[in-house]
Amino acid sequence: MGDTGQHASDELVERIDRVGVLFPLPLVAPGDRDPTAAEFAAVLRNVRFELLRRRDYPALDQLLERVAVRARLVGDRDLADLARLLLRHNRWLTGRFERSEDLLTSGSMSGTWAALDDVFSGFYANTLGRFAESMRRLRRVEQASAERRRAAEFFVGLDLRLVCAAWKFWNRGELNDYAGMNADSGLLDDVCGKRYPGAGQSRAQLLLAAGTFYLHHRNYVLADRYLTGSFEASSGTTSRLYPRIASALALCRHYQGDDHAGDAYYQQAAAGLPEHFGPTGWQLRLVAYQRMLGDTDRALALAQRIRTETESKHEVVHNIWARLYELDLRNELHLSSTAAWQLLDEAGHHNMTRACDYILERQRCA
Repeated sequence: MGDTGQHASDELVERIDRVGVLFPLPLVAPGDRDPTAAEFAAVLRNVRFELLRRRDYPALDQLLERVAVRARLVGDRDLADLARLLLRHNRWLTGRFERSEDLLTSGSMSGTWAALDDVFSGFYANTLGRFAESMRRLRRVEQASAERRRAAEFFVGLDLRLVCAAWKFWNRGELNDYAGMNADSGLLDDVCGKRYPGAGQSRAQLLLAAGTFYLHHRNYVLADRYLTGSFEASSGTTSRLYPRIASALALCRHYQGDDHAGDAYYQQAAAGLPEHFGPTGWQLRLVAYQRMLGDTDRALALAQRIRTETESKHEVVHNIWARLYELDLRNELHLSSTAAWQLLDEAGHHNMTRACDYILERQRCA
């Protein structure tokens, strides 16, 4: 563990030993918080964000393990529960689960962090191809009490209303479930028109998800509008989201006939591969772009790399897409191929309507 992580870990553990039971924080309103507990919660949150920014996942693991152990020793169930949820999320980011089922069966054991558990589980269920479960979790977050949403937002660091809407758009990008879309689209218009006072990162995520959704549905005008809005809402080319935004804009501009802009965005997105974090799906857009350019060898190599990574990280949806692209690039995505039939069946099992349509469309073009 680096000096920053070790110092923070020692400080937090000392505070637990000295103060004892500290939570439920920040479940209570700011004006009602115990100052010592509030300070502890802020330190824990800020150190976690800093270690995530540095991608120092081992240091964060050690920190949260120590917090969890000390919390159990002093009988602080809420703090122990929080540490366990944050550990689970850290391990999801780095693909360190032996079984994908563990992501959805090790949730919150107390009501304090129920909304935090649901929003994290909504993310996990999406990458596992369990879209109905993801939608259920995200809608439950939206219906949670203000106190539980506030507790979750404190440690997620994002506007939960915007984040939930964003992940529902990611779900809709794979399946035909448009329930509640009018409300989400209204929120999207408020965000795009700057009538909703959400934070930049939350706005950027929602606009990116919506832009990608419309890109998949070949509405390139709307896709461009939202993707450009996502870039403007982020911190620009220095944003950790930028490779994701640029990869979508590359396809969008190419489909609109602006190959020069498409190529520029593609190069900028590809430059972000070494700094990759979190789910792998955005890299599939680079495969799609390389395929359009006729750069089959590079596209196939990247698809194979994504397949390997997504297998180890239990990213079921992205793994299916990687294998789909592999077959396509080898000219084997035809229904006389056993592998193509198996992939169509697997995509259908996960209700991946877009993937099924892609396979059938390639069959018609064969």
